Amino acid sequence: MKNYKTYLFLFVFFLLAHHAKSQIVFKDVAQIFYTNCASCHHTGGVQFPLTSYSEIKNQTYAISGDIASSRMPPSSFKCF
Repeated sequence: MKNYKTYLFLFVFFLLAHHAKSQIVFKDVAQIFYTNCASCHHTGGVQFPLTSYSEIKNQTYAISGDIASSRMPPSSFKCF
């Protein structure tokens, strides 16, 4: 459940920051992605990489859909 809350918080935070055009930049949230996502979501890893701003931005709707439907993180989450 903790991972679900992390991903949900991160998605909402990133989406609001993008739409509000605030001073929050990718480097402010990058460590969260690197710590919680990139161990599985990297080039050559599962589905799609989440290691750069453009990769994450391009997958915003996929990320939110997977979180909302409880497909991510999977119940057998063993990546970290």
